[in-house]
Amino acid sequence: MRRIIFPGQDVVECYEIIAASIRRNHVLKRLNWIENRIPSDEQADLLIESIIDNRSIRNIELENCFNHDGVNGCRALAALIASGRSFQELDFSENGLCGMDDAAAALATNPQLERLLIRDNQLNDRDAELIAEALKQNTNLQNVFLDDNSITSAGFERIRAAIYDPSSMNNMESCNHTCWVDLVKGNAHGTPRQRRNRKLYQLLYTRHLDGSNVRHLNAELGEEKYTIKLVPKQVETMHHAPTQNPGVWPASGSYIEVSSILSMAYSDARGLHSWLEAAEARGVERLTSRRLERDPGSHEEDVDADAVPDPPCEVLRHARPRARHQETKDLYVM
Repeated sequence: MRRIIFPGQDVVECYEIIAASIRRNHVLKRLNWIENRIPSDEQADLLIESIIDNRSIRNIELENCFNHDGVNGCRALAALIASGRSFQELDFSENGLCGMDDAAAALATNPQLERLLIRDNQLNDRDAELIAEALKQNTNLQNVFLDDNSITSAGFERIRAAIYDPSSMNNMESCNHTCWVDLVKGNAHGTPRQRRNRKLYQLLYTRHLDGSNVRHLNAELGEEKYTIKLVPKQVETMHHAPTQNPGVWPASGSYIEVSSILSMAYSDARGLHSWLEAAEARGVERLTSRRLERDPGSHEEDVDADAVPDPPCEVLRHARPRARHQETKDLYVM
């Protein structure tokens, strides 16, 4: 519906009729309300409540409807996000939005919303900061479009930090890997897993270039006796990686394989120490990054393999301690 003109004296009745029609029409999948100026917050509430009540509507475009007479578009947007409804897309472009406090708070509750378009509004750096904080809690939102607002590079940097924070491996792991935000660097397309792997790869590759991987990993994972043994395998994979521009996705599958190995190695390291200590206490005498072997001079009792819990990563599943009479296999920490 575009540019509908309601007679002034009947505008309230007209909105009541439209709201009732929207509420009853359960074959309606998408509602486009474009350049139809909503006269007051009361009429906006009627429209929003009817949309929420009609659970068949998944895509909503309310464009250039609120930017006048103090009608609060952020209030309407927050109501939709916080409604508990599942939406594919909410488009609130050209509505003069500013002050995203309630809408951002609703986003932080991780609603079932896939795409949010808030282009060509009056959002500023404070709004960008609110959105960034919401993204740290949100794992459902897949796309946000913010172009043509009043957000400066500082505001976009805050959003980028929620998506790509290279200050540490832990911070990188905790970033939002689900959402793609326009105008934000280090924010490639792909599945959440591909994005996460790519970010971890880029971080490790950058550190590899300046020779700081060992120092950083020791600081982040702890200078324990097993931590450093994961580093050679991680650094070794760098020789198979693109050397010109690690941000470019190569045509072959090597990039995905390398980044998957790197991210898996990091995830494994975080849960590896406690398992290794438990395994060693039950009879594993010596572990290297390439081989698990027995000390022939040891007189410890045979080890019950079933008494040792499963290790925390797939690459060590086959490394469970065996009884004394069984041979120990080679262990490759890949």
